[in-house]
Amino acid sequence: MSTNNYWIRSYFVPQNVQLEFNALQDGRISVQASGSFFGSFCDYVAGSGKILDKERPAVFEVSFETNYSLAKKVNTYWVLSTDYESYAVVFTCWKTLDDGTCDPEESYIWTFTRSLSGHSLSDLAAINDAVPFVCMSPRDFKTFQQDGGCDFNPFNFPNTYGMVFIMSTIFIGFIIFLVFFIYCLTKVSNGGVPQRKENVIIFN
Repeated sequence: MSTNNYWIRSYFVPQNVQLEFNALQDGRISVQASGSFFGSFCDYVAGSGKILDKERPAVFEVSFETNYSLAKKVNTYWVLSTDYESYAVVFTCWKTLDDGTCDPEESYIWTFTRSLSGHSLSDLAAINDAVPFVCMSPRDFKTFQQDGGCDFNPFNFPNTYGMVFIMSTIFIGFIIFLVFFIYCLTKVSNGGVPQRKENVIIFN
């Protein structure tokens, strides 16, 4: 099952996202997820979940085996809408405010489809009806790129524990720091004399 649309506040949005859900014999749910970051860096994360109440199977908890602390905790997911065949809308809230409502900065919503070509018009109509129930707008949705990148084989799943995302983020941060450092060295070597004024260093 592939992810087609999403609502997520992130500077590093993955592409080619795919997920596999399976019901286990002990009543739990296995989850396998993959996606690419910064082009061709593929990451694979496995997790598990359970349905909290058999009378409400649309609500379940999931935790992922990852080194990324925010995803490692147990979070509750809600299936807002599905036809059990071609689409599903899933919502999760990772942090609640003092008044009991979800923090918009920690709320996520995805739509899923089995087709890489995207949702049908009837699917989109159902999705548009479901999203406002969690105070979001379909206009805020973006589309994941699906170009076939990142091989996904649930029977031979290379769990990387979220390390690709973490290392890629560190690498980007290092490049930014290096560029800034070289810029400062260039200014000094060109005769710029740093002066301190109101706790701000200024190069002349």
